[in-house]
Amino acid sequence: MPKDNPMEGLLNSYEISLVVKAAISVIMALSLNMITGFCGQISLGHAAFQGVGAYTAVILTLQGIHFALATAGGMVAAGILAFIVGLTSLRVRHDFLAITTMGVVFLFSGIVEQTKANSRDFKKCSLRSVSYTHLTLPTSDLV
Repeated sequence: MPKDNPMEGLLNSYEISLVVKAAISVIMALSLNMITGFCGQISLGHAAFQGVGAYTAVILTLQGIHFALATAGGMVAAGILAFIVGLTSLRVRHDFLAITTMGVVFLFSGIVEQTKANSRDFKKCSLRSVSYTHLTLPTSDLV
């Protein structure tokens, strides 16, 4: 009989949280390297784009959408925001791109603060386990 969880016994929840955090940091570092290293532009908006994707994925997961589809929805939402910011700052050069993207971060953090203050949905947002196909990740230790 096959096991229900193929990762059972390999990693505990703490090690899984470290791997996930490291993978997220690698993705963010690679995206920052693309714009700063290859293009020579300074962008300070990566936190806002990551936050939009994360909040969208959490909202979709709370609505009962499968984790993989919610993650894809978060990527699409972050991509739409990045496309809008990219269109509005197309002719901006040098330090002004950093100022524009910093404004996006301030706007996003203001929206998050208003949402936390005015909404009870995020206060009761506690995921006990995230299920992705056959792998169940306990998140009670992570949150």
